[in-house]
Amino acid sequence: MKMQLCLTSLLSLSYALVAAAWSESHVAKGDLRGSRPLHTEDSESFLEEDSSVSDMDSDDSHLRPNAGGLPDIVQFGIFCKHVFGIDMKEGTFTADAVLTFRWADPRNAQLVPAGLQSVTLPPHVARKKIWLPDVGISNRALKGIDVISTAFIIEKSGLVTKVERVLGVIKNKFFVRAFPFDKQVLKLRVASSTLMLDELQLVPLNGSHYFGVNEGVFAGSDFIFQKTNQTEVQEEDGTLRKSRGELSIYVDRMSDTYVGALLMPEALIMIISYSAFWFPLTAPFAMPRVATALIAFLSLMTLSLRTNAMLPVRGGLSWMDLFESNAQSLMFCSAVLNILALSGHHSFEAHDTARLINHELKVAFPVLAAITFAVIFNRTDGSGLEWMATITQFVHVLFAAVYVPFCLYRLRAEVAHDDAQKALQQK
Repeated sequence: MKMQLCLTSLLSLSYALVAAAWSESHVAKGDLRGSRPLHTEDSESFLEEDSSVSDMDSDDSHLRPNAGGLPDIVQFGIFCKHVFGIDMKEGTFTADAVLTFRWADPRNAQLVPAGLQSVTLPPHVARKKIWLPDVGISNRALKGIDVISTAFIIEKSGLVTKVERVLGVIKNKFFVRAFPFDKQVLKLRVASSTLMLDELQLVPLNGSHYFGVNEGVFAGSDFIFQKTNQTEVQEEDGTLRKSRGELSIYVDRMSDTYVGALLMPEALIMIISYSAFWFPLTAPFAMPRVATALIAFLSLMTLSLRTNAMLPVRGGLSWMDLFESNAQSLMFCSAVLNILALSGHHSFEAHDTARLINHELKVAFPVLAAITFAVIFNRTDGSGLEWMATITQFVHVLFAAVYVPFCLYRLRAEVAHDDAQKALQQK
């Protein structure tokens, strides 16, 4: 009898241990079925969440209000608070802008609590509750947009106003043909990233508080603000058909800064190169004359590299290219003619003709430079660059083709005359 009681107790204890081990293993795996009653507060909240998810899945808030019909109208306004910098080399500018978008959706009226005329929703709530046209800046650089703040204001009538402040690096096309006397147009463009032209159309908002620029937005920069214009543009590129909103900011460059920083140093270098003609033709001054002309030419080449670093790669001429190429051509002529005068004095030993050539160049070089720059400065708006380049090149080639052979002829004539005089003296 005692033996049976002991066996029964052992079996009961073993069963209890096995059951406890089985429960702990299932709790560790997260299987809580059977561990608590079905109708608890947690299960009720879970059922409520599940029903809300199913309701949201069946909601049509992701469809635009006029789905299947006419395009939805979204009004837009672009206000530029500040322009931090313009990088013509990269083709970008950095802007702090306020974007305003407004559209009507009667389904949103139920989101405004009773007794209120409007309610403001944060972005994460608005994305779940209302339809969004997904409109933003389209000509942004790669990863160039930083959204600072966003608010959705919903009115009792269902009208939605989205106000967003962004800091962005904007891609822009710059026209540099007239640099440094150029005028530029900075463009901020907005468009829907998903909806096409037959689904959404952008319409400008009227009012200075919706679009434009802040007063003094270009203060401290090398641009002067002129005017702004806000329009809607319809583009068709293959199968991509979009309605885009565009804010155009018209600016003029302050050329005085570039005249002092670029044009004046190059003009001074040309004057230094010209000063070589005022050195004596005697042997002690031969090296200073040549060094002055060549070092000035190399200095001008260095300055032109700085100018190229400021401008984007371009296929055609710019006004600055025309100025620098003609300055280089004049200084090359100066160096060659200087060597011609020295050669006539020391190699040909035609001292009288060499001195005459040197005196002629003191007058000819300024006249040639005056004609060249009169043609160049005739237009500074970037038009007619090709024909101005043709005229100046023709003048330089004509001068070199006529004057250099004429100088060589006179040098040879003097040498021949001197040889004849020596021959007569020997007789």
